[in-house]
Amino acid sequence: MLLSLCALSFIKARFCSTPYEYEEIKKIETKSKSENNNNFNIIDEVGEEEEDDDSGEATCHATSRRSDTCDARGDVRVAGRSKTVHVRPLRRAQRIKPYARKHDAVAFRHVSEWALLPSRAAIAAAPAPAPAACTVNQSVPAFLFSTGGFTGNLFHDYTDVLVPIFISAYQFRGAVQFLVTDVKPWWVHKFEKILKQLTNFDIVDVDADDEVRCFPRLVAGPTFHKELGVNASKTPGGTPSSSSKVVLCSALP
Repeated sequence: MLLSLCALSFIKARFCSTPYEYEEIKKIETKSKSENNNNFNIIDEVGEEEEDDDSGEATCHATSRRSDTCDARGDVRVAGRSKTVHVRPLRRAQRIKPYARKHDAVAFRHVSEWALLPSRAAIAAAPAPAPAACTVNQSVPAFLFSTGGFTGNLFHDYTDVLVPIFISAYQFRGAVQFLVTDVKPWWVHKFEKILKQLTNFDIVDVDADDEVRCFPRLVAGPTFHKELGVNASKTPGGTPSSSSKVVLCSALP
């Protein structure tokens, strides 16, 4: 209990100690966006070029010493029961555990591994299984993350999951559907106020999902910057750090 209170105090000081009310923070954020408008345009142009070059290909890479992220575009089909994502086109199979603590073997024992598979290709000596037909179609991207690991500890709730989710998902401004693996219903309920500020769609317990969900894009694995911190210069679209304070302290008592 004492450790939880200490963690709560630290998190509140980190995210909610600003002297500004939310309205003032939003004014600062608007000003920041205006001042950096040209930079956003450059980022958008680069993103469009990358999409043209790698359309449909899943790019998996280390976003930090603690996190890996896969970004798949094209015909993306998610089969939650089998923890597989079929992507067309895709040259080779790739795997990821979508939790931002990859350096910690103990935490990773409680995180499910997901496979990104080519729709039609050879994996080792066996052909890849054919993807099932879509039963649910979405026009927005999907974001896959785990609530396994060390969730339930308030410090890890924020530094391993909530802050990395914000870093990865805020760029979509709500136009994204969350797919949660290793789901803990009480955890989702506890932090629903935060999650609902980042997605306008139902949150899916993907492990228990019998649907084949099809998306134009899927981002798997949240990005870690630093302990309880956001580096605005490294976030997609250059998200101001003031936005993280508004979103992330909303669920604190």
